[in-house]
Amino acid sequence: MLQASTRLYHDGCIGPGHGNALTEEDMLASHTARERALARLLTKLVVGDDLDDCWTWTGATSGKKKYGRMKIGGRLYLPHRLMAFLAGTVATPSGPARDVCVLHRCDVPQCCNPRHLWAGSLSDNMLDCAAKGRLRQQQG
Repeated sequence: MLQASTRLYHDGCIGPGHGNALTEEDMLASHTARERALARLLTKLVVGDDLDDCWTWTGATSGKKKYGRMKIGGRLYLPHRLMAFLAGTVATPSGPARDVCVLHRCDVPQCCNPRHLWAGSLSDNMLDCAAKGRLRQQQG
């Protein structure tokens, strides 16, 4: 995706217009904008030597499970969902969970390795959660 000759600026953007805000519309329409988003995302990932290792998000997190948060063009994104979009797993980098969820095969919320991510419905997400023993049992 990114060529070795591409200059990566301190803010994680590439190219001469690195001060411009990057919007979701840009990412949907432009290959260059997707490269800029990927460059910013990669600045906050620890990628191991083995491609099957988790690519751990080291940026901002929130919530009990510590899912990552990343701001692009004034909008917050989940880094694993952004990576799934950039890898072609989902059609948009954001969107309501009821439409398409991005699930982790590795069960690590901070992981952004596209090999570990898959798209599923909310029902798929709940089934995956139950299969991995993470579904809280309701008191009856």
